[in-house]
Amino acid sequence: MAGGSGTRSLRVLVAGGGVTGQALAYWLARGGHRVTVVERFPALRASGAQVDLRGQGIQAIAAMGLLDAVRGKLVDEAGVAFVDARGRAKATIMANTSGRGRQTLTSEYEIMRGDLVRILHDATKDDAEYVFGKSVDGYEQDGDRVVAHFSDGSSGEFDLLVGADGQGSRIRRALLPEGSDPYWRVGIHMAYWFVPRIASDSNIRDTYMAPGGRQIMRRSHNPTETQAYFVMRDDSEESSAIHRAPVERQQEFWADRFRDAGWQAERFIDGMSTSPFFYSQEIVQVRADIWSSGRVVLAGDAAHCASPTAAWESRAAWSAPTFWRVRSTGIRTICRRRWRTTTPCYGRSSARSRVRSIRACCVWACRCPNVPSTPSRPPPHWPASCTSPTSPHASPRRTAAATGNSPATRCRTDDGEFAQGASRSRGQG
Repeated sequence: MAGGSGTRSLRVLVAGGGVTGQALAYWLARGGHRVTVVERFPALRASGAQVDLRGQGIQAIAAMGLLDAVRGKLVDEAGVAFVDARGRAKATIMANTSGRGRQTLTSEYEIMRGDLVRILHDATKDDAEYVFGKSVDGYEQDGDRVVAHFSDGSSGEFDLLVGADGQGSRIRRALLPEGSDPYWRVGIHMAYWFVPRIASDSNIRDTYMAPGGRQIMRRSHNPTETQAYFVMRDDSEESSAIHRAPVERQQEFWADRFRDAGWQAERFIDGMSTSPFFYSQEIVQVRADIWSSGRVVLAGDAAHCASPTAAWESRAAWSAPTFWRVRSTGIRTICRRRWRTTTPCYGRSSARSRVRSIRACCVWACRCPNVPSTPSRPPPHWPASCTSPTSPHASPRRTAAATGNSPATRCRTDDGEFAQGASRSRGQG
């Protein structure tokens, strides 16, 4: 059978039945190729955290004709609130639903990973062969074929083998030279699970920054369940090893590290034991020197995993020299280190685009009270619309908006991004 482009139909083996594997199966099958997807789990792994579709992801879903199906499963998340230890929202960044400009911290297309996996499976199950409970343990190849060796002792011949088996890819391990380490560790660890939803769990995602490089996040995706996230920064060997321990030991580890964190830490710790699943992971980036060799190729996280926090979270919330503390006049930035002209207070250059979304809905307080010798003026690239209301450089109109005399603060950044958030009344800080 010839492919859609007139080329010879190939026998393609895709290792991994996640988002990447199924999306690839869709396009290969559409091109007229015979696709087999092997997944090591005994059934479709339709679980996982909430994910967002942005930019090219939305374009790809639309090109597959699945945008309406995705819209039907979107999570109702209106925005992100930064809260204090008492749960009081100090700043809120709403989703950009205008259809113009870039998305904010909350995408217009928020969906649970399990729902996205099911949508992709429904779109491919009639055109591709799915084999569950089996994995590719190794392979051999020559100029004409690749022979895959499966976990059940069987083998199969294919024209192409695609490793779409995720961050811990076995295909990548076999493809790279012995001794290669493709992981770039950022010193961040995360745990994720479900707890019962309570009345105060709104459709605004809550983010709480706890002392000691810790973060707690809560977001709700249906009427009965709430997602709980613990995130911490730790470079120790113990933290890296805990993710390979039994689940009970992992839960003990996270409970010990967060019991004194404040806010709703105790509630989330108590809910660990009754959660339908518990997921603990070290946040790493995959930086493989090669993505293919002969008839074997890597795709998705197996080839180039940027990590869940690469775009903005890891640098803006953890690696950047700032964290956010909010006053009634807006968001104040407390610097951990002295101002450097080469590294502005809001983070490294590669994190700017995401941090700008934060900056656009708030007011910049350029004076950092706990750091000596900070500049009296905002940096030159900081737009005038985001100057501090307490700064002599702020205009009366901006000062009125920041201090609650205007119902909302909205400003556009120098690169066209924008976000909006409700101004808080005086006295809440």
